Amino acid sequence: MVKDEIAQVIQRATGEENIHLQIPEIDEYGDYSTNLALQLFSKPQKGKVSKFKNPRELAEEIVKKLSKDKKLLKIVSKIEVAGPGFINFWLATFVLITELKEVFSKGDDYGKSDILKGKRIMVEYGQPNTHKLPHIGHLFSYIYGESLVRLLQASGAQVFRANYQGDVGPHVAKCLWALLKEKSDVPADLSEKTDLLQKMYQLGSNAYEKLR
Repeated sequence: MVKDEIAQVIQRATGEENIHLQIPEIDEYGDYSTNLALQLFSKPQKGKVSKFKNPRELAEEIVKKLSKDKKLLKIVSKIEVAGPGFINFWLATFVLITELKEVFSKGDDYGKSDILKGKRIMVEYGQPNTHKLPHIGHLFSYIYGESLVRLLQASGAQVFRANYQGDVGPHVAKCLWALLKEKSDVPADLSEKTDLLQKMYQLGSNAYEKLR
């Protein structure tokens, strides 16, 4: 794995064992980034880094060593220091193309692993309201939760989805109040029933707000 290869090169160049590489939130900062220089400066006993004035100077020295590693230069196209001492890496084009080919060849099996094998995880998300239509905020929760579940499953975990239908609460009372007040007939068609619940909920909510 490319990420592991980069970490190993950093280990050889610095002598540090715990190397954390992250994917930057902003694309302009590369494909991977490490705050190793900042971490070393934050230690109570700075030791070998004490000769540097700040984390950025240390990061620049690390980059000089990394730039001499021929193996690393085969998989990265650029290494730069950013901000107070972050080291950013840009992957070589052929690495990205190779990874893209693997995505196409493996299809739905791409990215699967056993790192969470044997783990049992429950994810609670997406609490649908039975008496009103969901808005974009609700839909985001459903999509986010289901995506998280699938990622955990792809990592080998046994996942239990927990979804509680919102059929108890003030929203139900508001809807029933309006339904009794309007004395509306309940249609047989499911779609029409949904529309009726939504309409009654809105009437009940508006009446409730006027009384507050």
